Amino acid sequence: MTEEEKQTEAGFAQVRVTKDIDADSVASLAKKFGSDVDDLRRYFRSGVTKSLAWRRQQLNALIRAIEENTDEIAEAIQNDLEGPRLRGIFDMDAHGESLMALQNLDKWASDEPVPDDHFNGKSVIRREPKGVVLLISPWNFPIGLALRPLASIIASGNCCILKPSEVATHSAVVIQNIVTRYLSRDAFRVIQGAVPETTALLSLKWDHIMYTGNGCVGRIVMSAAAKHLTPTTLELGGKSPVFVDSSAKMGLAAKRIVLAKFALNTGQICVAPDYVLVEKKVRNKFLAALTREITAQFGTKHMNPPESDEDRNTRAFGKIINERHACRLKSLLDGCGGEAVVGNVKDIDTSRCFVPPIVIADPKVDCNLLKQEIFGPILAVVTVDDVDAAITRAHQICEHPLALYIFSQNSKNIETILQRCTSGGACVNSALEHLVNPHLPFGGVGESGMGAYHGKYGFDEFSHKRSILYRTTLLPLTVLPPPVNGSFPSFLYAVALKMNVMGWLPRTVAKMSKPGFYTAVIVFLYWYFARK
Repeated sequence: MTEEEKQTEAGFAQVRVTKDIDADSVASLAKKFGSDVDDLRRYFRSGVTKSLAWRRQQLNALIRAIEENTDEIAEAIQNDLEGPRLRGIFDMDAHGESLMALQNLDKWASDEPVPDDHFNGKSVIRREPKGVVLLISPWNFPIGLALRPLASIIASGNCCILKPSEVATHSAVVIQNIVTRYLSRDAFRVIQGAVPETTALLSLKWDHIMYTGNGCVGRIVMSAAAKHLTPTTLELGGKSPVFVDSSAKMGLAAKRIVLAKFALNTGQICVAPDYVLVEKKVRNKFLAALTREITAQFGTKHMNPPESDEDRNTRAFGKIINERHACRLKSLLDGCGGEAVVGNVKDIDTSRCFVPPIVIADPKVDCNLLKQEIFGPILAVVTVDDVDAAITRAHQICEHPLALYIFSQNSKNIETILQRCTSGGACVNSALEHLVNPHLPFGGVGESGMGAYHGKYGFDEFSHKRSILYRTTLLPLTVLPPPVNGSFPSFLYAVALKMNVMGWLPRTVAKMSKPGFYTAVIVFLYWYFARK
């Protein structure tokens, strides 16, 4: 065995799943990890991470780490999820995130002046780092969804312990190597492991926790955070709907839906289209366009498992992360009913983690396919009478999806859907592409998550917005006239009520004269009490 192979095997040993959770073992792990947290907290309290120069140094190190390990990143993604080498590019997006932070760090970190309506002085908002962050990343974009939020954590001046997914073993090793070799050990560390390790980490006190994954674990994370009143960022999922009305350009809609649902990571993405609501009058036309587009993008060979390593690593269609998830997808089709328009359950090979593109039209209303997040290359198509019926059905299936997609040329329908349906993000005549714009926040709402990041929104997410007032000493004023002989004059309540609630003048007049008028009242009151 070569030295490189030995290091890789050692890395795998760190990420093997521990099946049994023993309370004593978890307590022992918590004590061990607590020492790491204490080290990072001491370093944070030293004030080093508040320096913008230090943050730039670490961001540049992360940029260099990605540039110098592109092959390792792409290879790890192929080993964990298969598919083309191009797939690995999506796990390098921390590079652009770090560059954007570097370019804007001075502006983002500078004090933000805000108006002071009461003339108390100068008021500003200062964004300060929260402290030590726990970052728990997922397996579907195992490197990208670890390093991209890490870039925001660095930019905002925090320390961090990163817990990669134990499911994507090759990627976990790459993450460990990058953080260990390029970033400051005083501020950033990686802890590998599975459920016992994560349980131990969640028992500790943190200044912020970010978790990306499913809602079931999200509830566990939030419950653990509540014990210490720790703020959390939860990037979850849900069943993201696609609305296709009769005015939509069917060919283009089908092309963009197929690309977003099947081509990108084999449907294993939290914002992938989960199901389609299509108007009855264009149902058959849409299904025909969808079938043609799947054949055009993937051909017929994608209905069968890859035949060789070359086929496995060149085809656009990857694999399901592991056998357990392949079996989960297969079970969603059991008893779902409906019409198998493309593929069917017989095409699934769970032992090889292979699930081909499958489209099921009009499955049973109460089936699991329309209840659980699919998170794989299976698409349900539901026929509805009109847009109102589509909105009603979407509310029944999932009220707070992470994303929502509309394909329509009818501006009234588009606005109706946006007004009546809630989602973390949305695209009109597109899918997934809202993630590409770093100036848009990415996050969920309700059961699809809380908090948001990307670009400045990530910087803000991991920063505490501290309110600061600078009071002038040129005038000997106080927020209220001080009491005289232990009491306030009886008329002061009436004056304060007029000043703060009821107003002295009609609102339209007061809006124009308020600052000067209030200043005159304050001067009068001070003159009165000074005379006393």
